Amino acid sequence: MRVKNRGVLVGLVLAGVGLAPNAFAVTSDEVSAQACPPGVASRVGVIHPPGASPGSKLMDLTDVQGTVYFTSNLSENNGVALWRSDGTEAGTLQLKQFPYAIHQLTNLVAVNDKLFFQFYEPNSETEQVWFSDKATRVTRFLKGFASDLTQLELRHATAVNGRLVFFRLVWRRQDEVERVELWSSDGTDVGTTRLRDFEESVSGFNLRESLTVGNALLFFRSQAKVGTTLWRTDGTSAGTTAVKSLDSGPVIIEELGRAGDVGLFVLGDFPNYEVWKTDGTEAGTSRLETFGRRVRIIGALGGYVFLASVDAVAKQVQIHRVSLDGGKKTLVSVLPQDTPALTPSVQRTAVSGTTLYLSVAQYGTSNLPTRVDLWALPERPEANRLRRLFSSLDRRDYSRFAPLFPTGDGALFFTGSSTGMNTEPWFTRGTVATTGQIADIGPGAAGSGTEDFTRSGLRIYFPARDDTGLEQLWSVPASFICPPGLSETAE
Repeated sequence: MRVKNRGVLVGLVLAGVGLAPNAFAVTSDEVSAQACPPGVASRVGVIHPPGASPGSKLMDLTDVQGTVYFTSNLSENNGVALWRSDGTEAGTLQLKQFPYAIHQLTNLVAVNDKLFFQFYEPNSETEQVWFSDKATRVTRFLKGFASDLTQLELRHATAVNGRLVFFRLVWRRQDEVERVELWSSDGTDVGTTRLRDFEESVSGFNLRESLTVGNALLFFRSQAKVGTTLWRTDGTSAGTTAVKSLDSGPVIIEELGRAGDVGLFVLGDFPNYEVWKTDGTEAGTSRLETFGRRVRIIGALGGYVFLASVDAVAKQVQIHRVSLDGGKKTLVSVLPQDTPALTPSVQRTAVSGTTLYLSVAQYGTSNLPTRVDLWALPERPEANRLRRLFSSLDRRDYSRFAPLFPTGDGALFFTGSSTGMNTEPWFTRGTVATTGQIADIGPGAAGSGTEDFTRSGLRIYFPARDDTGLEQLWSVPASFICPPGLSETAE
């Protein structure tokens, strides 16, 4: 594998920005060759047969105790099917075909040895909860809820203490009443119960992402007269309680993250953005630091949480770190802006092994980015430099960012392309020397279009458009070494 050395080394000795004494330097070497020979990645099975619609999709890959479940749809008129696979062709089976009126299964969640999922059934006007049992391979209906056709009413499904926990949004069209209920299920009809009726506006809840800490699901309520409060539930009525008041007014929770067993979140109290940590208790919930502009949580390493923000005037991405024990923020790096006419935006972040990763898009006048770069920030003191590993990640659709997937073995999987259009699966272990293309799956200029990775057992699964011309199920070992030995011309 060859490496392009662009010869750019940016020292971060900037006046007035308060850099740490050992501020991260920046290198922008770039990898530009295939690293893995054919056979490292392999097709598990043909899911979409010849003649299927070119728009057929393979979606929602979910691990259930070492078995991967997923859905497929042949077209909008043929419904959706639920599948499972043990990684072999013989062990890849369709479990159930749902009728044409059902276009998508949603909220797929593994709870012990069961996969729970939901969908809207228009003929009965219900939002339905189903589950598939791994041991018996039985897929069956659990419970239905009368539904307003204009709303997705079952949200935020999460595994908590061996139970499924989810919120139900209740709407009445005639008087526009709306409220939120919290439900829990053990997979039986009698064990599917309402834990709490909050009897208040849906707008007072943040139901976009789950934040599980220990044995509890944490969520947020913003009420005009009460303010914003952190709540928790352990899947029982008694265990559903308020944890701590966060603000005297209704504020927005910008995003969530994790630092081991500690949850992180950013609270938008405009014009300020506050970074908080929580262990699910009142005493263990505290504000770490405040920023004067929007910040993104990259991840946590070595007792610090790392955050990215965009300086709109300088058009630069700044990276700060804040101690998880408290203390003022420290600026550790600034991503160079080599095209001043472009504006950067942080798309995705991830932590794999001891390295932080972030994808940064550069936008001009179009909704599509001109370039999307992958950057790495290692924890090791002897390698204190921020590296640009790759250009370009997928830049076809600004609403669907390219995935960054930590494998659990130190490697990060992502989708990349020399043009940003015909994408294929790639991997990195944090340096240019250990970055390469996993496989060249898609024929011609189209590429495989890989958009999702999921680990199940010792393999990583992903959908890919291959020589069949359709999306099929592929996989690669979670841990592998691609010959010949990789080398780096500039470190």
